[in-house]
Amino acid sequence: MANQNMNEGDGALPTSLINSFTEINHSTSSVVTDSSSNDDTSSLINSPRVCYSPKGSKEYIAGCLHHLKPSVGMIFDSLKEAELFYKVYAAHCGFQVRNGTDKKQKQTVGKEIVEVIVLKYLLCTKQGYFQPKPRNQDAECSQTRKRSVTRSGCFACIRLRYSSGGDKDVFMFKENFERKVQASNGGFYFDYCVDKHKQLTRAFWADSICRKNYALFGDVVTFDSTYDTNKYCLVFSPFTGVDHHKKCVTFGSALLSKEDTDSFVRLFETFLKCMGNCEPYCLLTDQDPAMSIAIEKVFKTTKPRLCMWHIMRKVPDKVGPVLCRESDFLKKLNVVVWDSDLDPTEFVSDWEAVMKEFSLENHDWLSYMFKIKHKWIPAYFRDLFMGGLLRVTSRSEGENNFFCHFTNPHVTLVEFALRYDSVLDAQRHEQDELVKKSKNLPSLVTPLQLEKHASLFYTHALFYEFQEECEAACFACGIESCNSCYGAGEEFSVVYDNERRKNYDVIFDTSSNDSTCSCRKFESEGLLCSHILFIMKGKFLCEIPSKYLLRRWSKDSLKQPMSNFEGWSFVEDSSRSDRKKQLLFDCWSKMFSCVSLAEDTEDNLFELVEKLSVFEEELKKKKCGEGEATRKDQTASDADILELLVGSNSGEVDVLPPNVCLTKGFGRISKRLRSAKEKAVEVNTTAKKGRTCKACGQSGVSASFAFYGSYGAME
Repeated sequence: MANQNMNEGDGALPTSLINSFTEINHSTSSVVTDSSSNDDTSSLINSPRVCYSPKGSKEYIAGCLHHLKPSVGMIFDSLKEAELFYKVYAAHCGFQVRNGTDKKQKQTVGKEIVEVIVLKYLLCTKQGYFQPKPRNQDAECSQTRKRSVTRSGCFACIRLRYSSGGDKDVFMFKENFERKVQASNGGFYFDYCVDKHKQLTRAFWADSICRKNYALFGDVVTFDSTYDTNKYCLVFSPFTGVDHHKKCVTFGSALLSKEDTDSFVRLFETFLKCMGNCEPYCLLTDQDPAMSIAIEKVFKTTKPRLCMWHIMRKVPDKVGPVLCRESDFLKKLNVVVWDSDLDPTEFVSDWEAVMKEFSLENHDWLSYMFKIKHKWIPAYFRDLFMGGLLRVTSRSEGENNFFCHFTNPHVTLVEFALRYDSVLDAQRHEQDELVKKSKNLPSLVTPLQLEKHASLFYTHALFYEFQEECEAACFACGIESCNSCYGAGEEFSVVYDNERRKNYDVIFDTSSNDSTCSCRKFESEGLLCSHILFIMKGKFLCEIPSKYLLRRWSKDSLKQPMSNFEGWSFVEDSSRSDRKKQLLFDCWSKMFSCVSLAEDTEDNLFELVEKLSVFEEELKKKKCGEGEATRKDQTASDADILELLVGSNSGEVDVLPPNVCLTKGFGRISKRLRSAKEKAVEVNTTAKKGRTCKACGQSGVSASFAFYGSYGAME
């Protein structure tokens, strides 16, 4: 490229020369390859290369078109042109560019002395590392916004140098990017049931992503029903879980015409069949008697639990509004019920004290709830892993509410299915966004190496919870006593200084770094408590032992292999799709490479066209037997298009629309029975309140009336 005169006032400078480049992976792990670009093979289009980081994660190095890739000897007429060229290359490879440092020198241009940029860096936005600012503990407002750290030490950069004669020299260049390969969506599961009149009574479905999510996060499952989602009043019942970002994730969904024991039994059997007969570790539901009987019949190893959120919502209706309004009964009851640090003995003592204080020892409903306390009180399942989600069915309620935003009681089942897909797309889009954000490192608040190690492993949602435990370990914990209990084991009495001072017993094995705490936080939530972290800090551990890092909470939890369901494999389906994509990419790469090599002479281009024409004729001959079918496909009728979109329409109808169902809570007039609380809220919201004046505070008076009225009174 010929050099031209530059306009110094615009800061545009000619550029030239790239000395070397290094191709690395766009991540925080390490350099993957290091090669020179002086050979002739740099002009070819490289297919994506599969590389493995030192931690074993699979990464993809993308290829780049030759005319977009910076190379040694390139010359640009201006600095702006060089920056634009590199930004186009970065966009093609999948990373973003920011300005780095530059160096200026004063030069004489004509009669004026101007500053000329003689050296400039263009860097990846992830270049360098985040340097946290020191925290001021004495400041009145110490709370800061939680920001992700985008700097992860990426080495992708280009250095532009102004050479003698007015050229800008591309002195150094490094490329850095990562390409992900998404698996195709196969393995859809669908099952339905009809009655003797061929009317639909039950349907269940789950696509491959739902089944994959269950394989990853199916240890805790919630099941709840919602209404008013379709014109037939079929009960919509999704199976919901919590992913590694602590967000709702759908495992499967069902439509039921009845909420009896037989319907629930068949639905749960279908669900287990879809998921390869893998039972969840814990299943949370509401207090439906038919559902409880069905769970005992179908699930053999699953531990059923009742939703505390549903139960506590009923308390005001059961004890009456007078007791709830005129005393702090609810406050004291919530303290007893929600305290996960209480053991069963302490819970019984505190419960009886509250019942005695408010004279509720003989209350029928509260007595029954105390009788089944082992099904819903946290003190009785402290060793049961629930992901720390005592209100997990309230999350199911939240997801049902999210579904209701997309549906209404007037849609048909076909329209309901389309809207359901929209909800899943929105849910999965949110998960994808969180996965992208997890690539950035969160900011640290303590100098502990344990916190730094956790920031590399956990997702942001889990890390911030772990960070709170780290802060408590540094500033709120202390040792009251220490005893040797067995062998290399030591027993510590750790005191946690918060609003109520309490001691916790921590047993630490110095030979294996195994720890247990009486608070049972790790057993129930899968996250280390501040008491154990305090002991680990005192033992100068730099990394969290691997046994305390649950894979379900990690950033890479979606990458672990899944089991097969009824002969269908997530891995095989993904690999088959990957091979096809790889072959297509290789074909296009070879095509562009051949054109690039043959474009110098007409003879080479003519020979290439001839060989492609011969191969094209061979492909046409292979498909000659499919000519008629191909022509029919090309002239598809409206019926064919409709069949493609909504399915085939055979002459015989196998499934008829169901009658309008009367579900639980509905009377013969199809109106849901409402509680006293709902009626009171409706009365308060529908009652018209008089307009309040902002000037005088009186009802039914405006500010202008108050002013003029008082002025007239003065006169």
